[in-house]
This record gives sequence, structure tokens and C-alpha cells, in this order.
Amino acid sequence: MIRAELLSRPNREQFDKCPKNYVKWAIVVAGMVLAFFVYLFYSNVTGLNLNLPGASVIGEFTDTIEQRTIVKTAAGEQVSPSPSAFLGVVIVSVDEVIAEQLGINDGHGVLVNSVVPDSPAEKAGLQRGDVIAVINSSATKDTDTFKEVMATLSPGETVRITYVRGGKKNRTYAVLTESPSIIMTAQTTGTTSDDSDWGVSLSAINSSLRDTYNIPSKVDGVVILSVVPGGAADQAGLSPGDVIVGINGTSIYDLDDFFNNAASDDGDATLLDVYTQGQFRYIPIASIESSSAVCGTSEPVPVEQLPAYEGLLRAVPLVGVAGLGFALLCYFSLFGYPAGTGKMQAIAEKIRSGTVVFLKQEYKVTAIFLVISFLAICFTLCLPTAIAFLAGSICSMLPGWIGMKAATTSNVRTCYAANKVGLAEALNVAFLGGAVMGISVASVGIIGLGTYCLLVLNGNNPDTLPYIIAGFCLGASFFALFGRVGGGIFTKSADIGADMTGKIEYDLPEDDPRNPAVIADNVGDNVGDVSGMGSDLFESFTSSTVATIIMALRMGQLKYVILPLVLISIGLISCLLAISTGKLLSKRMDPQIFLRNVICIANGLFLIGAFAAIIVITGEFSLFLTVVMGVLCGILIGLETEYFGSGWPVRYIVNMSRTGAATNVIAGLAIGFMGALLPIITICATIIVTLLLAGLYGIGLSAVAMLATMAIIMSIDAYGPIVDNAGGIATMSRAGVKTRRITDKLDSAGNITAAIGKGFTIGAGVITAVALFAAYIGGTKLADVELFTPTVLVGLFLGSVLPLFFAAWTMGTVTKIANKLVIEVRRQFKEIKGILNGKAEPDSDRCVDVIARDSLMATVVAGVIAIASPFVVAFALGVEALGGFLVGAMIVGSVLGLSMSIGGGAWDNAKKWIEAHRKKGDDMETAYKAAVVGDMVGDPFKDVSGPAMNILIKLMVTISLVFCAVLCSV
Repeated sequence: MIRAELLSRPNREQFDKCPKNYVKWAIVVAGMVLAFFVYLFYSNVTGLNLNLPGASVIGEFTDTIEQRTIVKTAAGEQVSPSPSAFLGVVIVSVDEVIAEQLGINDGHGVLVNSVVPDSPAEKAGLQRGDVIAVINSSATKDTDTFKEVMATLSPGETVRITYVRGGKKNRTYAVLTESPSIIMTAQTTGTTSDDSDWGVSLSAINSSLRDTYNIPSKVDGVVILSVVPGGAADQAGLSPGDVIVGINGTSIYDLDDFFNNAASDDGDATLLDVYTQGQFRYIPIASIESSSAVCGTSEPVPVEQLPAYEGLLRAVPLVGVAGLGFALLCYFSLFGYPAGTGKMQAIAEKIRSGTVVFLKQEYKVTAIFLVISFLAICFTLCLPTAIAFLAGSICSMLPGWIGMKAATTSNVRTCYAANKVGLAEALNVAFLGGAVMGISVASVGIIGLGTYCLLVLNGNNPDTLPYIIAGFCLGASFFALFGRVGGGIFTKSADIGADMTGKIEYDLPEDDPRNPAVIADNVGDNVGDVSGMGSDLFESFTSSTVATIIMALRMGQLKYVILPLVLISIGLISCLLAISTGKLLSKRMDPQIFLRNVICIANGLFLIGAFAAIIVITGEFSLFLTVVMGVLCGILIGLETEYFGSGWPVRYIVNMSRTGAATNVIAGLAIGFMGALLPIITICATIIVTLLLAGLYGIGLSAVAMLATMAIIMSIDAYGPIVDNAGGIATMSRAGVKTRRITDKLDSAGNITAAIGKGFTIGAGVITAVALFAAYIGGTKLADVELFTPTVLVGLFLGSVLPLFFAAWTMGTVTKIANKLVIEVRRQFKEIKGILNGKAEPDSDRCVDVIARDSLMATVVAGVIAIASPFVVAFALGVEALGGFLVGAMIVGSVLGLSMSIGGGAWDNAKKWIEAHRKKGDDMETAYKAAVVGDMVGDPFKDVSGPAMNILIKLMVTISLVFCAVLCSV
């Protein structure tokens, strides 16, 4: 159609009227254009330059695109290529910073930042660091003047250049050429700004980064991975891929060199020596203050991968919110059950009020330390980490308070259900009360970690994620120490005081209302075994996840960061489904079988969900195997712990009790020492297998898998104190022998099944400590430190003895407070007439006050020991000694904690076995009194010092991790 139209008659006639040579000229012009583009192609390939008219304009465009030679100025603007003559230098004005660092008089001229290879400047002998003072007869005092002078010159012209090198004036001549591909930079501004945050993410150079940014092997330094828009680095013209090779004339080889030379307390400007795309240049910038340098990270966060996982990341906190809603629904459903008789409610109110009073006092004391620590982190690290620390502490406290409210609500209802309805109803109420605590712990942890990861990864500084979540973990560990140790000291002091006076001196039965210390004993169950245990497991839950995320960041792929968050979310969902079946299963099963089945259902659902999540997110089956190893490790340790708490070892202690207290105590110690062997072997095997499967990341992931079903683990742990309280209320309210038998059966089932949950927490605690220590090692050079050096060996010995010292302090505190309580109970028996015959009420509030005050003061000392130790070792002996210190504490503390927990449990169960046979009429009086003594020895073992070992280790490692840069700078 087009051809026919062009050849139509009107067009043909018009064509015929044109001059005949029109066609010739058209052919000539077309040939010239073709020849011109052929020349451009040929010149680009061979480097031939014929200086044809117009070539510079197009060549300027193509060279700039191909060589990426546009250079940003300090203001972030682009300087257009100069259309005039070309000398071949990149310059900056000589300001006071450059003048001071290079020994140049301020205002002397313009500094040659880099020289283009094979340019007129290079042929004339100019070098990087020369100061061009005069061109011909025109002074070049700054970049603007230099450009004005160059604009008056023409290609091919010979110019005389006066320059300064090494303090001496020199003169040279250069023949200017025409090449538009090199652009001059403007002077960097704002170099003396008070803003000490450069706004960059840095990393040591590795082979991957050399390939990514084309960094020659001869160039050493630290590479810039990202630049915050508007920050000091962005204003100075730094960009990703730039390599900082020197600072203030000092060569930089790694991150330690960088921070040691960049840090300054006076805020003076720093002169950087930067390598960029084959050129070196000087860039002045504000110094990094030493206090702000530690909130960066050497590990880049691959935020460019975030869109692919944005939906999953946003779903994680929502799962936590849903879980918390479920917990509140369970809590309010407790009020649907009858609250018991007036006598039951009065006793329960005394337990509740005593618990509330102690926790409020504990929170006040802890708040003082929180504020001091918050300010310390603000000044030594940065505000975001300090805020995360505070958030972690609050999140650790919140589930404990919720769990306490649920426990003190459900204990009396469990008692009444056992009295009026029966075993199944009492089991359902007690488990529902424990579920509130368990779900709250897991939900709040998921909300906290998920929200922080979501906000930081979507914020302006995603590379601070390890420091932020480590701060959150530190807050959880901090509060867990006060909650677990303080609550444990309270409950065991009350327990020992009640047993020594009631059972041994006055031969009163368990939870007899005539014993003034009984209420304090029941209060202790809530503050220690519910609120304190909740803080302890919350800390383990968050620590394992944080350690795994930090490991994942070193793998450079966001999918590994998201995976542990997804796994704990799947674990919570699995637990919610398992708990939902509780009411149905509790009516058809024995309590012990019911509790076991709930654990199996939750872990089975978790493994199914974990397999699907791992395959979809990573596609790596080996990671699923690490999850399976974690779950198996927890189950095996639980079964091993259960054996030493119910099998032959308990019968051995029972037999040894027949000859007195001394043989009972010795037997219990032996069982504790022996019992640590199998769990340690199991943990070691898990570490080796997961390390082979997925490296250090696999170790952390196995710990996450162990605690992913935290909601069920904590539900069963909280179930125990609830039924224990219910038994106490039944005895004190004289609800009858039948009611007490039901609560004892529930308590026995809880104690046996809780051993499996304790196996999960023990194994996860040790493995999490290993993962946290590996994360700490990654932030230091300790991996290269030799073991057999004096400082490391000294650190090993000091770390080995600290758990023993900490255990001695906590156990000694329990004995002192129990001694005071015994004296107070004896006083009441003597001074308050009618207590023993039931005509007068004991002053139980006084007993609570005696224990509470001293327990809190002892907790303060324990907290100071744990918090101050890493700083004392690091500042006195150095970071190498601190590494050895942490290893020693981790090994000895883990073994000691296992031994004390297993031994204490064996003593406790031996006493219960003897009590049961004594009630049947067996002649067990001597064995009973010996077993009571052994149980009192074991109480601080299994409920104070033993559990505190894991918290102590993880707290010290987390402190070292968070304050890594500060400690490594000493």
C-alpha cells in the first residue's frame, strides 16, 4: 500500500521535476553518515582517534555510559562533562582538613585526587596528591577557578602547570587533548559536621565482594555495601563498591583497623583514601565517634530479597497476636468454673495477694536496674538497641504476670472441681490455667521478635538488625535472671522453712493450715514456678531465635533469617491446635497419658508444618533434618531426665534413706553427677550432627526446633504449681482426703511429664549458649586465638569457677533466708497460743515479708555478679581472656546445671515415693525424715541454682555479644 501510493502519478510527476543531481547528493550524505558511524564503531574497538568534527559529542555520551564515569559531588548533583580541553585529573579544593592531613597550606590550590591513565597530566608527570597552584599565569585556588581557567583553553594547546609536591614548587608542561569521558568532582562540603554517623554499611573484603565490585587483588581495605541517603557518606560522594584503603594516612586492612582509626572523641574531620573503579581519591568526612561506631554491623542484610518474603514476615507478628488472643480467651473462660467454697476462696485470696505483693516489689527493684542499664546502653551503644533492651525486659515480664493471674485464678477452681466433680474436670481446669501461661510466653516472644525484624528490615538501617534483636534478647535475659533467681530463692526458702518446722519438728502433714509458712510456700509456687519459670523460658525462646537469625545474616540470604521466625510461628499454631483438643482428651485419658499425648500431638504437627515451610522457603532437606534432630534431642533428654527421676535411681535413694539423712544426701549427689552424663552426650551428638548438616546455623535451628512448641512445654510446667496449690488449698480448707488424692495424682502426673518439657529446655539452653557464643566469636577475632596462651587459660579457669561461685551464693542465700523463716515460725508457735490445736490463726503475712525482703536483696547481688563479670574480665585481662572465660563458664555451668536439676528431682521424687508408702501404713519413719532432709537439700539444686546456670551463661554471652565492639576496643 505504501509503495503504490509513493509511485502514484502526482508523486511521480513531482519526483521528475527535481534536479537530477538531488539523488546524487542524497547518496553522498547517506554515505557520509554511514561512514561516520562506522568510524565510531571502529574507534571504540581499536582506540583510533582522528579528531573528526562531532566525534567528541557522541563519544562523550557513549564513553560516559560504558565507563560509568559520572562522579557525584558533595551535594549529590552531577557535574556535566567539560566541553573544553582535557587535562586528565580529578580534583578537589584544598580545605583545612586536607591541608592538615597532607601538610599543605590551606588555599594553596586544587588537590589532584586521581590521574587518568595515559592522559596529558600523567604524561606531564603529575601524580595523585600534587597540588596544582597555577596554570599558565592564572592561579587555581579552588575547583571553580580551575574549571574557569580550563574553559578558556583549547585542545592541542600546551600549558605550563605550577604544582606543589612534598612542600616544594615544581613546573611541568602538558599538551591538552579532547576527551569528555572524565569529569571533575566538586569540593566535598560539610566535612566538619557534628553528625558522627556516616550512614554506611561496611564489610571486610572477601572473594565474593572482590568479584561483585571488581576489586583488584592488590587493593586491601573495607568495602562500602550500602549508603544511607542524606547521610554524611552520601553527601561526601561515597557509594556502594567504594573501598576505603586508608584513613588519615594510615592503611586500612580490616574492620578493626577501620574503627580504630576512624573513631574520634573530638569530632574532627577524617580524610579517607578511597579506591573507586580503578582510581584512588581523597575524601574528607566527619569522624566517627567511638560510641556510635558499635551499632553497625559487618554483615550486610540482603534487603533486596525482602519483597519475596514480605508476606511471611508480616504474618509472624499476626500469629503472635492471634495466640495472645487465644490465651486471653482461655483466661476468661476460667471464670466460667465455680470458684469454690468461702473457705477455699479465702485461702486462695491469701495466696494471690502474697504473690502480687512480692511480684510488685520484685518489679520495682528490677526497674531500677533496667533504667540504669538502659542509660548505659544509650551512652555506650545506641538508642535503638537500648529501646530494644527495654522492650525485651517488658516482654519477659508480661507473660509472667499473665501466668500468675491465671494460676491464682485456676488453683482454687481446680480444687473445687476435684472436690465436687472429679479427676477429669480438675485436670481440664488446671491444664487450661497452665495453657494461659504457655501460650502467653510463646505469643509475646513471637510478637516482639517478629515486629522488630519487620520494622528494622523495612527501616533506613537494616544492617543494625543483629544489634537490635540482640538488645531485645539481652533485656529478656536480664529480667529472667531477676525473675527466676528471685522467685526461686523465695519459693525454696519458704519450702525449706515450712518443711523443717512443720514436718521435722512438729510432725505436721504437707500443707497443714497450722503451719505459718504454708501460705508463703504456696505463694512461692506462683512467683518461682510460674512467673519466674515463664521469664526463664521466654528468655530461652528468644535467645535461640536471635542466635539463629544472627547466624543466618552471615549466610547472606534473607530466607535463612525468615525461617526461624516461621518455625516458631508454626510451633505456636501446632500448640494451639493441641491445646484445643485438651478438653476432649482429658475426659477419656489418665492425666499422665493425656499430658504425654498433648506433647506428642504438638510436636507431630510442628514437624509436618516445619517440613512444608523449609521445603517451600529454602528447598533444603538438610535443614529439616536439623529440626528433627532438635526435637529428638529434647525428647531424649526428657526421657533420660525422667528415668533418673522415677526409675532405679529413685529406688536407690529410697533404700539409702533407710539408714539416715547422710546416706540419702550422698546418694542424691551421686545420682545427680551420674545423671548429667547421658544428656551431655545427647547434646554433643546433636551439635555434631547439626553442624555437619548445616553448619553453625544448623546448631541454632535445632535449638529453635526444641523450643518451637514452647506453649505446650510451659503449659505443663505451669500446670504443676496450679495442682500443687490446689492440693494445698484442699488440705487447708479441709476438703477431704478424696480431694487431696485427686490433686496428688494430678501433681504426680505433672511432675513425671514435666521431665520431658525440662529436657527440651535444658537441651535448648545449652545449645543456645553454644550458638550465642558462636555469634559472639563471629564479631571478634577469637577464632584465630590460640588456646594455650596465658590470658586464655586464665579466662578458662575464671569462667569455670564462676558457676560454682554463683551456685554457692544462691544456695547460701536460700539457707540464710530459710533459717530466718524457721526462727519466725518457731516464734509464732511459742508466742501465738492455740496455733497447734487450730484455735488461733498463724501470721502468714509476716512469713511472706521475711522471705520477700531478703530474696530481693540477694537477687540484686546475683544480678551484679552475672552482669559485671564479662566487663571485669574484658577490661582487666582483654578480649581473649573473655573468650576463654565464656567457654569455661559455658562448659562447667551446663554440666553443673544438669547435675543439680537431675539430682534435685531425684531427691524430690524419692521423698514422694516414701510419703505415699508411709500413708499406706508402711514403717518408713526413719526413711521419711531422711528423705525430707534430702528433699530440702535438693530444693535449691533443682529450682534455684540449677536453672539459674543456663540464665547465667546466656546472659553473660549475650552481654558480650551486644557490647562486642566496646569490649573488643579495650
